[in-house]
Amino acid sequence: MEYPDKIDPTFEFQEFIKQCLVESNLPIKMGDCLKCWGLKYPVGSYSGMHCHQPGKQLSVVLFLDDVETSELYPLAGSLVTLQPYEHDINHVRVKPTPGGVVIMDGRVFHGTYPTLNERKVFVADFAYETYTTPSSKAGTALIYNQTTLPMPNRSDLD
Repeated sequence: MEYPDKIDPTFEFQEFIKQCLVESNLPIKMGDCLKCWGLKYPVGSYSGMHCHQPGKQLSVVLFLDDVETSELYPLAGSLVTLQPYEHDINHVRVKPTPGGVVIMDGRVFHGTYPTLNERKVFVADFAYETYTTPSSKAGTALIYNQTTLPMPNRSDLD
């Protein structure tokens, strides 16, 4: 699917991602949108562990809804990532909030816990290039930031 310029005609979301990369000091330059899609999670659904390949891709997840949790299911709807790092595995959990954005290397394995409520996300994969700095380790970070951009109308996403 092509980038939804009907929803984001001035590419503010892409500029937000680029600004996050600049502020992170990661040696990454974002390229063109390769593909994007929306996901609607019905109650009880989840996304199994997966990664976005082949090739080098910058995967971006925009959360459009809050997740409901309970005492019995405190991680319901949360995004989890697993990434091999030297002789260990880096493990990160993110509890989605509306407007929350996760930016990660597409090679990072990720998935979601089953959700207790219906929710939606927008996902986009971008080409990227890395450049070398004396202390850089490209592909070893995950960025979580909160966008202040206007959220799209839910009817545009159905």
